[in-house]
Amino acid sequence: MEHKKATDKTSIKESRRRLEFLVKLILFVGVVVWRIYYPDLLEQDYGIPRNLISAVTFYLTAHIIISFSRLTLVAIYLRRRQRQIDYRDNFIIGINQIASILSFMALVFSAFFLFEISPKDFVTSISIFAAAIAILFKDYINNMINGLILMFSSHLSIDDYVGIGNYRGRIIDITLMNVHLLTDDDDVIYVANSTILTSNIVNFTIRNHRKLIIEFALQPDKIEGLNELETHLVNSLDEWKAQMLPESAHLRVVDINTSTVLIKFQLILQRTNRRLERDIRRHLNWQIISYINERKKTESLNPQT
Repeated sequence: MEHKKATDKTSIKESRRRLEFLVKLILFVGVVVWRIYYPDLLEQDYGIPRNLISAVTFYLTAHIIISFSRLTLVAIYLRRRQRQIDYRDNFIIGINQIASILSFMALVFSAFFLFEISPKDFVTSISIFAAAIAILFKDYINNMINGLILMFSSHLSIDDYVGIGNYRGRIIDITLMNVHLLTDDDDVIYVANSTILTSNIVNFTIRNHRKLIIEFALQPDKIEGLNELETHLVNSLDEWKAQMLPESAHLRVVDINTSTVLIKFQLILQRTNRRLERDIRRHLNWQIISYINERKKTESLNPQT
């Protein structure tokens, strides 16, 4: 359901981009025709400054070229991959982001035409200021560069289920600033691109398996019967055995301290299936709680002498 919504949203966004390109193209053709047949009409009859006309013409021309190039590259890519318009992956995201950056640069250069500023003189005059800006926004620029690296990398892709540091979730978007993870609890976490490239990453989708882990803690004096608990949990999973790797379900003690014992029950699914994972996780949580409660009742009825 969520994937279908994302697909519909992507399809609508791409259709809107194509419609916007058509409108820009019509506007661009109108400006070109106007400049050819009525070169002085806007300036002389309507008092519109020539520099404003030059700025608008430059921006529209650059923007049309950028948009046309983006649409062409995406169309060729989709045709070679035999995908529909609603398909979305790292390459398409990267092309869209580069097109946005180039459009912004075109807007900046059109401002030079508007204010009749020489780009060379402008760069020379603000070189020291630009260096200060680069230092101040070093992390932002670093994130952008890392974002482009991720977009054209094959290590992480949209819809991959990954573990990044302490976070686990499905990648739903990659931007110039961060990667959006949708966790098992339906929370969206934004992880900075610079953090991703310096962190240990586990891509569960690449190996096409999904490890499911349930963590819980017990008091040191309440850990008797762990073997029985493991057997109880494994037997309770008979309904899903076909979706699990054989003998992958087991219980283990992770950490022991004076107040608690950290325990993990884990299993490996044959395929990544978010709905299946959620059902099994809910089932195991209830089984653990009910088992612990039953032991408490038994101990209260049969107190040790």
